[in-house]
Amino acid sequence: MSLLTIDSSVYLSALIAADSFHKPSKEFFHQINKKKVDVVLPILVPLEVANILCRQGLPITKVQQIFESFYSTPKTRILALDWALGKAFIEEIGKFNLKTADWLIAATCFYLESTLITWDKQLLENTKVLLKSKMPTEWME
Repeated sequence: MSLLTIDSSVYLSALIAADSFHKPSKEFFHQINKKKVDVVLPILVPLEVANILCRQGLPITKVQQIFESFYSTPKTRILALDWALGKAFIEEIGKFNLKTADWLIAATCFYLESTLITWDKQLLENTKVLLKSKMPTEWME
């Protein structure tokens, strides 16, 4: 079974119809629902999605529904940030030259040996040496 860590850029593209990656993001989520794939996300991902949607003016009740859907989605596990996980991740801190949010996602992938899925070209570039990382369209090929 394949293990994926999906960056917030992919979730946001799937949720925002005007986004240029909306259609391939929707198709990506359709594909992972059909395949034997598990998803693991640091809690930062659903929080980041909720924050961006709220800043864009989506009603808070809708944002809360979307946030809750991360926990009820089959095959998706949310990784809580705690001291033990922090201690495990701190060993990897020098491996990535990333802003904190991206580093946390990359460390999750590194620690769990999951494949990073993102539309963020800079994140892909900065992690390609140490991680399996792909754009959703590459993963679907």
